[in-house]
Amino acid sequence: MTTPIQAGAGEVIAHMVRGNDLELKEIPDKKHRTSSREHAWSRRGVRSSSVEAMAVLLSGSMSPFNPDLIPWASTGRLTPAYRVTQSLLPLGILPFEPHPPKAEIDGIGSDSPDAEKYLMHIVGTAIQVDQGKLLTTGDSIEAVRPHQADPFVLAHLVRGNGRVFIPYRIAQALRYVDPRTNAVNPTVDLALLIVPARSTEAVPYEVKPIHWGDSTQAGVGDPVMVAGYPLGTDLFLEYKSNRGFIQPTVYSGIIGAIVPAIQPTDTRLFRITVPGIGGISGGVVFNPKNGEVLGMVTTSMHSAALPQPVIYAIPSEILHPYVKGVTFQTA
Repeated sequence: MTTPIQAGAGEVIAHMVRGNDLELKEIPDKKHRTSSREHAWSRRGVRSSSVEAMAVLLSGSMSPFNPDLIPWASTGRLTPAYRVTQSLLPLGILPFEPHPPKAEIDGIGSDSPDAEKYLMHIVGTAIQVDQGKLLTTGDSIEAVRPHQADPFVLAHLVRGNGRVFIPYRIAQALRYVDPRTNAVNPTVDLALLIVPARSTEAVPYEVKPIHWGDSTQAGVGDPVMVAGYPLGTDLFLEYKSNRGFIQPTVYSGIIGAIVPAIQPTDTRLFRITVPGIGGISGGVVFNPKNGEVLGMVTTSMHSAALPQPVIYAIPSEILHPYVKGVTFQTA
């Protein structure tokens, strides 16, 4: 079976597969009455006449290529999910000692041959929940300790088609204080980060807080989305091109189960049907329709060291009151 493809005035090229050989055959066009010739493209080589036939496809009038019509630097339209991801920051350590952010300091461009040497070592995700406050897991903070380095979050500024990434030191990490006991509850894998970033005209802090949803109204089977930084820095170095551009990844799933609190130190947990990979800890769970946040990812399941399509999340009914109950002052 052949499918004609209009290639140019008076010429139709048909692709024909016979056995293991691919043949290009030029057939008459009834309108222009051209003669018929055959060109063979075998596994042993390409004849010059075949190259001419292929050139008809490339230089014909099928669809002109206009590079100005391609959005080369676009990250897509502004969906509810995209807006949520703009409130998520990578959490980790830096391979250098950063200077205080100033407008006149030159950064390392993505086109620099040394750019990858300056990428953050990402251990988790942090959610901007209020001015100077971010949420993550306690395990993400503990993952920094073996490196004997200060943890940072990496904010960004959008400038035209580019982004400027600016690290901010985490001033303090507060473990969850359970209102039932007014004491730290280590069972709940939750930490509130204090990052008193100063926003100035020269270097504004443009990360906007998320919008809370009501997790008490969530039910089994409800569709949700999960976003964060799975695989950490490795994800942005996996492919041979487009390397080093740090951005969150979004998954789609459902609430597979809602696990009730069993022990006095437990909270309710959402069991969600998306894969959990290192770096997604501290990621956000949200309503795909409006972007309202319903929870935060805490842990995932692995079998034989392989991640399984199940993660657990603390619902917003726990997160939101804790964020509101913490205040801080800067000197």
